[in-house]
Amino acid sequence: MTAYLIAVGTLFAESQASTPSPRVLVVVYGQLRGGRLAWRTLTKRILEYYTADLALLGPPKADQTNRASYLHQKAKYVWDVDEKPDWGVVLDDVSQDDQLRFKWRRLCLIKEQFLGGVKPCNHSGSGGIQLAYRHLALQKISTAQLVSVYDWFIYTRSDYVYLCSPLPIKLLPNDAIYLPTGQGYGGYTDRWSAGKVHHKLAQYGVLAKYPEEIEEAENTCATGYWDMLEE
Repeated sequence: MTAYLIAVGTLFAESQASTPSPRVLVVVYGQLRGGRLAWRTLTKRILEYYTADLALLGPPKADQTNRASYLHQKAKYVWDVDEKPDWGVVLDDVSQDDQLRFKWRRLCLIKEQFLGGVKPCNHSGSGGIQLAYRHLALQKISTAQLVSVYDWFIYTRSDYVYLCSPLPIKLLPNDAIYLPTGQGYGGYTDRWSAGKVHHKLAQYGVLAKYPEEIEEAENTCATGYWDMLEE
């Protein structure tokens, strides 16, 4: 499968008129950070642009700031996840084989930043937490049977400021997972990613493999993309 790295951009609305709009679910994971500015751009440039539903996957509202209610008011699904002293307990459930279930922690021997948030790893960062959230997203989507409800999933964090909307989904081939241009750092980070349902479910799996062949297609923001920041 080929993945296309794309920069956020817009195309003319009339190019979308010939086919029905895909059903889109935006899953925002982790703590709600960024504040009103970021969340307003998420609302206008992503949710309204795609006529998408919003799911929040993260700490309970009571554990976050009062500002978090802004996104909770817009969310169709709220999946509370308590903070964990060891996020490895989530990853323990990935394998259905009891013989292999706990052996994955040998990856703690890797000296690079990889499984931050997992014990007994001594890794910095939050890589292990991100993997755990992906697995939890898969569980929530499967339990709620949302595969039959939505055509595309967008998986992202809450603190991005969107200067413009991404490409119209109807213009994107169905055989790829899409990441913004510039997300390759010797690998690929999926802090913002979009894809057809079956590809996104594969990506949510912790052992999903990223493709070797990468094709970049850049598109510039439309004129007036600063307008949202000035409102």
